[in-house]
Amino acid sequence: INNCDPWTIKGLPVPMLSPHQTVRYLGVDLCPTKGIVPTNLQVRLQDIIDHVNAAPLKPTQKLTLFSTYGIPWVLYPSVMSMVGSVDLGAADRLIRKEVKSWLHLKPCTTDGILYSRKKDGGLGLQKLGKVVPIAQLRRWSKLLQSKDPSCKTLAGTFLPKGDLDSRWRVAFGTDKKVKLKQKLESLEPHSIGPNWRREEFQKWISLRSQGRGLNAFRNDPISNSWLKDPGWLSESDFIVALHLRSNTVNTLTTLGRGSQTNSSCRLCHKGWEGLPHILQKIRMMNHNIICNRLALEARKLDWMVFQEKHISSTEFGTAVPDLILIKEKTGIAIDVAIAFELRSGTLRRRARRKTEKYYVFAPVIAETFDLLQVHTYGFPLGARGKWYEDNMEVLLMMGLSKIKARKLARSLSTKALQRYSLHV
Repeated sequence: INNCDPWTIKGLPVPMLSPHQTVRYLGVDLCPTKGIVPTNLQVRLQDIIDHVNAAPLKPTQKLTLFSTYGIPWVLYPSVMSMVGSVDLGAADRLIRKEVKSWLHLKPCTTDGILYSRKKDGGLGLQKLGKVVPIAQLRRWSKLLQSKDPSCKTLAGTFLPKGDLDSRWRVAFGTDKKVKLKQKLESLEPHSIGPNWRREEFQKWISLRSQGRGLNAFRNDPISNSWLKDPGWLSESDFIVALHLRSNTVNTLTTLGRGSQTNSSCRLCHKGWEGLPHILQKIRMMNHNIICNRLALEARKLDWMVFQEKHISSTEFGTAVPDLILIKEKTGIAIDVAIAFELRSGTLRRRARRKTEKYYVFAPVIAETFDLLQVHTYGFPLGARGKWYEDNMEVLLMMGLSKIKARKLARSLSTKALQRYSLHV
């Protein structure tokens, strides 16, 4: 084939390959006789990981660098060269091992914390074993639905059915009722495999220990804001926060140690040594800090603030709300509560109890301060930083703008994690 004069473009020769030589084009190796040569995924990944490890970076910086630039660098060649499930699985194991090492997570830590969406409480890492097959299916689906007749015909002719069957099972599970070509011709490409992260999250919350209370953090951008922007926490605080979220803090009742005969707390010797008990020990400190922060924000907005003022009623006895805010004949009674977010409704029930408790004292507060109306609220916050969405109503009633209210909410949620990390 090459027995001719070299081709030239504007006088420059075009390199001529032998039948088994390859040339790099758009990140993949092309061979005259084999087409796109399968990429050696593990070698490429290991080279990237070695460069990341050699860089003088903090753990979160390594994760950001790798997820933003490292994985995309191997994603395209993996998709184009039809890398198989065995190689993809080996690559994912290598990635999980390194990422858990960077973040000081134990090998037994659930993979769900790596792959779940950030607004669900995960790190949002790409899983090659899912992303690559889905991207391959979408690519062939677009080709089979092309408006260009030649492109559509060639796509059907060269459809690697045996290879795509396994990829279909990754995205949708088995379905033998319709031929694969017909499936790809009828589906919208963007509808192929969009829910794999939710599946990873579902596996995570189904775990008895590491998934405990996790459902409360589902689809919560405020409580999970520190995952999207690690700058909210120091490196050590970020790592401890991951342990708190996955319930892998070293206690006698986690990581398979709960089977010991004596599980009483090694510090106080009074309670069952689990994460709720440990966090309970510093609940009051966190409670007081939140009260003081709310009082500070209220004073900035010209509210008269009374902290822990005793309110007495002949019918209901005495109540001591954490805060009473007074301004222009209007009063707001707020009582802060810290609770371990065991279930999604834990904070809602705590808020309702607090509201009902002080509602009966509203007439007494109105009479004491000569007010026309009094609003009573519970203000719960999760022990692991879960933000209760109805708390926004309190902040808005105080006079904060929506932007400032959300900023304060993220601060209160993240600071709770930061304070707990100092004691865990």
